[in-house]
Amino acid sequence: MSQHLGNQDKKYFNVAILIFHGVDILDFAGPLEILSHVSHNQNPEAPDRVYRFTIIGREQTIQAAGCLSVKADRLIKYFLEPEQPNGTKEVVEYLSKFDILIVPGGPPNVIIPLLEKDSPEMRLVRSFASVPCKHGQLAQQCNTTDFVPTAAHPRLILSICVGAFFLGSLGLLAGIPCTTHHRALKTLAHLCGSSQPSCIVEKRYVDGGLCTSDLAQPGALKIVTAGGISSGLDATLWVVANQVGGDMAKFVSRVMEYNGKWEE
Repeated sequence: MSQHLGNQDKKYFNVAILIFHGVDILDFAGPLEILSHVSHNQNPEAPDRVYRFTIIGREQTIQAAGCLSVKADRLIKYFLEPEQPNGTKEVVEYLSKFDILIVPGGPPNVIIPLLEKDSPEMRLVRSFASVPCKHGQLAQQCNTTDFVPTAAHPRLILSICVGAFFLGSLGLLAGIPCTTHHRALKTLAHLCGSSQPSCIVEKRYVDGGLCTSDLAQPGALKIVTAGGISSGLDATLWVVANQVGGDMAKFVSRVMEYNGKWEE
C-alpha cells in the first residue's frame, strides 16, 4: 500500500468515517486527530492537509458514547443503491470517491444489533468493500491531485476495536490475520463463522494485507485492524507511514506529543 508522496507528487486521500449511536469516541476521533495533522507542508498553522474527511451516519446527529453529539456530513442512505419502482437502481452518491473507510467500535450491546445484514452500517461497509479499483485509462482520467486506488495502491478499511465485528460478520477477514479488543477476540472468531481469519491475535494493530473475500475484487482492498480504543492511534500512524512516509508519521507523533508503538 506504500505510496510515498514527495513535493513533486502531492496526493490527497478522501476518508469516510462511519459513526453510529453509542460509538466509542476515541475510536473515530483518534484516527481523525492523527490524519488531520498530516500535511504536505508540515505547517500546523496553515496545513495543506493530505486527508479529507466525510463523517457518515444513519442520522444527521449521532450520540457518541451517550454523551457527545456529532453531526454527520452525509447520511448513509446517500451512498447506497435503493431499488426503484421501475426495477432500476439510482445511485445518489458513489462510495468510489473514498480511498479509506474507518470503522470504529463501541460496547457489544451497541454493535451486535448493527450486525444484521441489512442494517445501514453493514450495507455501507459491504458496498465500500465491493468497489472495484480503477485500471489503465480510467485511472488516468481521474483528477491527478487525488489518490487513485489501483491494483498497486488499493483502497483501505481501517477498523478500530470491535469495529472488526462488522468486517468479520461480512467475511472480509477470511484468510488474513487480524485483531480487536482483547476482551472480544473469541467473539470475533465466532462472528467470522466459516470465513475464519488466518489468525486472531492480541496486538495494538495488524496489517492484514489484501482482502481475499469474494466481496472484494482481487487486489482492490486492503485491511488494517486495531486493538482496543487507543490502539487506533498506532494503527493510523502505521497507515500514514505506509501511504505518506515514515518521516511524516514521526512528524505527526511529535506534533501530538504522542509516543506510540506504531513502529513495532
